[in-house]
Amino acid sequence: MLPDIQHEKKTTLPPPQAPPTRLSASELDHLSLPEAAFLVQDLMPEGLVMLAAKPKIGKSWFALNLSIAVASHRRFLNKDVTAGNALYIALEDRHRRFQERQRVVLEGSTPPKGLDIWFESPKIGPSLLEELRTWVRRVPEPRLITIDTMGRAMPKRQSGQGEYEYTTQVLGELQQFALDNGITVLLIHHTRKNDNESADVFDDVLGSTGINGVMDAILVLRRNRHQNTGTLSATGRDIEEVSLDVEYDSARGLWLPHRTTVLSALPSEQRSILQAIADGNTTPQQIGEATGKSSNNVGNQLQKTLQKGLVVKLATGVYTLGPTVAPELHPGESGESGESSNLNHAPDAHLGTQLHW
Repeated sequence: MLPDIQHEKKTTLPPPQAPPTRLSASELDHLSLPEAAFLVQDLMPEGLVMLAAKPKIGKSWFALNLSIAVASHRRFLNKDVTAGNALYIALEDRHRRFQERQRVVLEGSTPPKGLDIWFESPKIGPSLLEELRTWVRRVPEPRLITIDTMGRAMPKRQSGQGEYEYTTQVLGELQQFALDNGITVLLIHHTRKNDNESADVFDDVLGSTGINGVMDAILVLRRNRHQNTGTLSATGRDIEEVSLDVEYDSARGLWLPHRTTVLSALPSEQRSILQAIADGNTTPQQIGEATGKSSNNVGNQLQKTLQKGLVVKLATGVYTLGPTVAPELHPGESGESGESSNLNHAPDAHLGTQLHW
């Protein structure tokens, strides 16, 4: 189960001195500036970030997965996370529905103490920003604020105000708040409701170009109906454009890295360990015999795959694959007539890997 997280008392530090806003090119060249900071490694930076997807694809589940991972000090999509306090502003859900979702994702674990949930808030503007500043001052380690959805949170556009001016003004203040406080504000938004998705996934984001222009990063989640596999595309000021293969486990409300993506990124020694387990070898001795590796080598590789959530320890000296790795790496080739498949569906097999979203 997820452990209760105990926070230390917040220590107030003086804000870092901002660099000058007017300087020469030579002075700029000599400045010592920090690297870009990320909430999720190489995927989600500090600042204003948008997650867009079609309705009912699972974007709220995605945001809840992320919020729990941040508040529980765990990985997300097999990536490192800057842990701390998270706030989820759920403007499209009520208490019962959100409670049910939270229980599904946590799978009986204790909810993290670092996650707060609001079911109402002012529209984006001075009142909301003041409430968010109060929250940032109150919690020990503010890291993530999710607003679900942006459409529910946007104030009414003034008469005669252009859409571009309106979105850049409203969202620009929210972006500045995020950057000033060194946190990530995640806006949940919709893509266009059409069956012909654009070749450029970011062209499908609903609204004016002002929305895209003010974002520090944009994530677009695509998944076909009745399929669990999809893609997460990301672009931003401080990140390389990337497209990740992801899977949605609707029964558990979890977004996970696609199994082939996880396997292809692993060293060959770890892949051979996973393949041996998939073939029905569940003890270090069996794995060593199947791979031709020494007991020390097998032990070291098992420890590494355990830390990554790719392997679950069912009992002393008994291992099985985690849910981010295909139970059927090579269908029909596993030993003992599908023994490895049965092991991967053992009642408590998920507990060790749930923590490594």
